[in-house]
Amino acid sequence: MIVRAARGRALFSSLYTSRALAQRPWIFQSRRKSGGVPTVTGSHDRLDFTIYSLEGQPELMPRQAKYLATIPKDIRPLHVESQEAGVRVQWSDNAHESFYPWEFINSYLKADRVESESLQHTHYGGFYDFIPDLALADTAYTNLALAAHTDTTYFSDPAGLQAFHLLSHTDNTVKDGKTSLGGQSLLVDGFYAASILRDEDPKAFEILSRVKLPWHASGNEGITIAPDKLYPVLEVDEKTGTLHRVRWNNDDRGVVPFDSEYSPQEWYDAARKWDAILRRKSVEYWFQLTPGSLLVFDNWRVLHGRSAFTGVRRMCGGYINRDDFMSRWRNTNYPREEILRRVVG
Repeated sequence: MIVRAARGRALFSSLYTSRALAQRPWIFQSRRKSGGVPTVTGSHDRLDFTIYSLEGQPELMPRQAKYLATIPKDIRPLHVESQEAGVRVQWSDNAHESFYPWEFINSYLKADRVESESLQHTHYGGFYDFIPDLALADTAYTNLALAAHTDTTYFSDPAGLQAFHLLSHTDNTVKDGKTSLGGQSLLVDGFYAASILRDEDPKAFEILSRVKLPWHASGNEGITIAPDKLYPVLEVDEKTGTLHRVRWNNDDRGVVPFDSEYSPQEWYDAARKWDAILRRKSVEYWFQLTPGSLLVFDNWRVLHGRSAFTGVRRMCGGYINRDDFMSRWRNTNYPREEILRRVVG
């Protein structure tokens, strides 16, 4: 989801409200349900795949995936109404609504600034702020193009939500103000790409979901991170066969094991097919972030990348643990009694 931040501040709209609730162009979460499972229908619902891959595990089919190319860069509430119990926000003309109780809103109206206690602290810090200066040995700290990937593949529990807030992008060598500086952002729905792979080459899908790989982050002195065990590129629920999570970053991948049921050559053949699908124009969504824009997406499902750029681009942001986000999502969507009935266990 893309959100305009107020007065240049980082605004994590998935977690916070503010005094400008009724005026701010921001997005929270969908309320449309179909038998308890979200559906992709209205203009705001086109972004549902970024936050719903845990609740019901809906997958974007080819018909809905076309919406990815038409995601609006700025969504405003159609109608905001103050009610006795809280604030009702209607996002579209097809009865798409969100509701925020007063106790939820009031808890944040007392704050003078956006708090960051919900941000996940990693080796990048909690709230990161960087330019292409290689302050860390990471390709993110360069001006190079980055292919579609997910972040923190080397964590046992990869980051759930990721936020990018572009603060500035300048190049003193460009005088006309018309030359593109590059740095376009890329999003790819990994679940949709995986469904294409499963349809076109079931064996390749099986290989990428069964061969478990080592992942690591060890490019900086004093930092050596690896998950608790080996994980496949495509994590599938063993009982239902439903895709649960995508873990893909070739720069953080270790050696393909030789003792798997499939040979390294078979894995590389499958990986090349997967990579080719990720690069298809039909699954890519390119857009230009502008200073003041905030991009928030589901790192378990949505791959991201960028084109090369010139000049100095200052980006800030952070990660949000998936469990923390889903807890907040449930508690702002359902009454407490219903939440307890829905708890798995």
